[in-house]
Amino acid sequence: MSAKRLFLILLVLMLVAISMDASAAITVIVETSKNADINSIAASLGGTVLDSMPDDSKYLLSLPSMPSTLPSGVKSMTLDTPLVLPRFRGSALSATGSGGTLPWYANQPAFNLMSAASARAKSTGRGVIIADVNSQVDVSHPALQGHLTTGHDFIGNSGPKTRTGATLEQSSASFLDQSTSSFLDQSTSSFLDQSTSSFLDQSTASFLESGSAGHGHGTMVAGILAALAPDALIMPLRAFDDSGAGDAFQVGKAIRYAVR
Repeated sequence: MSAKRLFLILLVLMLVAISMDASAAITVIVETSKNADINSIAASLGGTVLDSMPDDSKYLLSLPSMPSTLPSGVKSMTLDTPLVLPRFRGSALSATGSGGTLPWYANQPAFNLMSAASARAKSTGRGVIIADVNSQVDVSHPALQGHLTTGHDFIGNSGPKTRTGATLEQSSASFLDQSTSSFLDQSTSSFLDQSTSSFLDQSTASFLESGSAGHGHGTMVAGILAALAPDALIMPLRAFDDSGAGDAFQVGKAIRYAVR
């Protein structure tokens, strides 16, 4: 191999490496001090503002790299955590109920483990709003009629992210302080109750066989909540796409929306 050809190969490899490094932007959650100019901060770091937390000083930025020191006006900066919904596989579920009778799945062992019978004797969830931070909910499903209140779609028309990440857990959204999520206390969960409600039919629960983490998951969870708390209202908040992918910032936005 001639020296000229070897030089050209090395030059191409260097250009490819530089191009790959330039495109490897990171997504970070930034908390600023009051009245700080987030656009100026992003520009000083060579990045852009992707999103913001309503009525708060937290922003989602795309940066070429994590700075070694925090710029003026920035209180904290953490990497945004990719999250994925748990993946389920199994047989599709179908159950119906009529006045005064419990659907068969209410007597499954899982409901016994959560002491559902005791909860049913204490409350029907009247006056309680339950936030279902999840993938998209089928608001036309028969089991959910009369159980839903106005929600919000934080994903919109953006395509599936189809990425891997940590399964949703409390530590994944550590940028939210304790007071922000105080609605998750013990007293709030006293709504548990049971009623006669149709559950998921064969078509709705088809995601159980498809292996898609996001498809139908929000509807399934909403159906369980409707069965346990028939007098509560469920607020569907879409923070995960149809592949089950989301991130800590979108989940944080959904939680703040719910507690406002």
